Amino acid sequence: MTKDNERDLKRDLQIDEHDLQAEWLTLATIYHHWAMELADAVFERDALKARIDVAKARASQKIRDSSDKKPAEATIADMVRTDAEIIELQEQYGDASYRVDELQAVRDALSSKKLALEMITRIRMADWTSEPDIPKGYQQKVSDEESERQRQSLGTSSSRVKPKKMTKPR
Repeated sequence: MTKDNERDLKRDLQIDEHDLQAEWLTLATIYHHWAMELADAVFERDALKARIDVAKARASQKIRDSSDKKPAEATIADMVRTDAEIIELQEQYGDASYRVDELQAVRDALSSKKLALEMITRIRMADWTSEPDIPKGYQQKVSDEESERQRQSLGTSSSRVKPKKMTKPR
């Protein structure tokens, strides 16, 4: 993958949580771009495989035609394997297969991005429309505990503060 493609991929896989609408609107276009890259890479790899098969057949036929006596199949196979054109085509095929694998990983990563966007969107929607989820009695318990802490800090330990007796002024 070229440096430009790596930068594009890095940017395409990032999620801007503050602009989910833009993320959703561009996801299909981004996915299509990388899917077409994958299709082109598969086509190139398959074309190389066909070229290898043709080159092997030509090399095999050339070996048979140039020999006075019929060579053994194992000998022909060994000679074909060492043919310079076939070696070069197989190296290209290995590179093309690696490119296909890379782009399949990109496709998988974009599927993960879609799933992440779905989850982030659900979470955001739930937070915007949900009511506080406070268990029954919890608020009273917290209030009672806070009242008790205040009483203790004032120096009274009873659960109820006793009012001072009022005396009539004389």
